[in-house]
Amino acid sequence: MKNSYFLSKKAGTALLMSCLSLVVLLTSCVKEPKPEPTGEASVRFVNAVQGSSAQDVYVNGTKKSAVPLVYGGATSSFTITSGTNQFVFANEGAATGTTGTALNVPIGANFHVFMFRDKSTVTVPGEIVAGPVSIDATAPATGKAKVRFLHLNSYLNNSIAVSVVGGASLVTGVGFGASSNYFAVDPGAKLALAATGVTTGDIDPGFVAGKIYTIWFDGSSATELNGHVILEN
Repeated sequence: MKNSYFLSKKAGTALLMSCLSLVVLLTSCVKEPKPEPTGEASVRFVNAVQGSSAQDVYVNGTKKSAVPLVYGGATSSFTITSGTNQFVFANEGAATGTTGTALNVPIGANFHVFMFRDKSTVTVPGEIVAGPVSIDATAPATGKAKVRFLHLNSYLNNSIAVSVVGGASLVTGVGFGASSNYFAVDPGAKLALAATGVTTGDIDPGFVAGKIYTIWFDGSSATELNGHVILEN
């Protein structure tokens, strides 16, 4: 007598119901991934491109600048939501962006987005690009100001050294596109700059106790350094 491998209708129905129950059970055990937590972050825009048009600035397609951002200028801080954000500079009234960058912004981040030129040659200005620089909002030591330096002279391949006039060296080498650590300085301190092939006078940022500063440097040639002071608080 041959064995039969076909189930009766009743047995087949029972097995089907058992399989469906198992599928439901397994499905219920697979949890949906938790959404990434979101929170607030803070950003400022800086136009560091000599000769550029005034810029409208956008976050995720929404215009954030009430007044177009001219060369050398920085916006006030904008509160944004953490996660992926698109930051765009666009010539005032233009339909398309000049440049931009997309960043995955962590909760609580505090940073600038600079528009600047990449490395240039004597005859060919570098491409206009955008990039972030974080801000350390920790209060300075009592009676001191706090400052860091950013090298954005696209014609100058040499590093920049900064010292206090009549005082200590602060940093011996800030390369192009890089920022230094923060340093404590006395109120009213003046700064001296040095780089191979560059002759420049002292600068007076007007340091005030309790304040935090970013000073970025640019120039129209490899022999020029101009300092631009941003007050962070």
